[in-house]
Amino acid sequence: EKSGAIDEYNERLAQDEDWQTQLSQANSVHCDLRKRLVNRSIDVGETVSSYLPVALERGLASMRLNSSDVKCLHAQVADQLTRGSNPIGQQVLDDLEAVGVNAAGTDTCCDHCNLKIPLEKSRWSTKHCREDLKQRFRSKKKKK
Repeated sequence: EKSGAIDEYNERLAQDEDWQTQLSQANSVHCDLRKRLVNRSIDVGETVSSYLPVALERGLASMRLNSSDVKCLHAQVADQLTRGSNPIGQQVLDDLEAVGVNAAGTDTCCDHCNLKIPLEKSRWSTKHCREDLKQRFRSKKKKK
């Protein structure tokens, strides 16, 4: 997103009817899924229930169903990896591969998702993360 990819994808989306159709379908699928998952009989409280009708009419990453712009590339990628049929997510993956990022993961990145491995013992490095998790760990340890 920092490199301007959203602007590039929006330009393509404006010209590519197939991308427009597929984005609309992805948003509709997410809207339908959200409606099926939400049990409206649960009391979610006044604050949440005021937003619930709006959330139930949104697509992927809270996009409008008829959205004409791209947002949340991480959500697009997640949708592509889990559900498939997301051309924007696939394009992000292709673009990452083109600049040398192994979008399939590495033998150590699975540590991040394995809840049995404490983060401080995982094999992946936080050195290049935008949010410095190591600093957070140090702060928590100091507080204890």
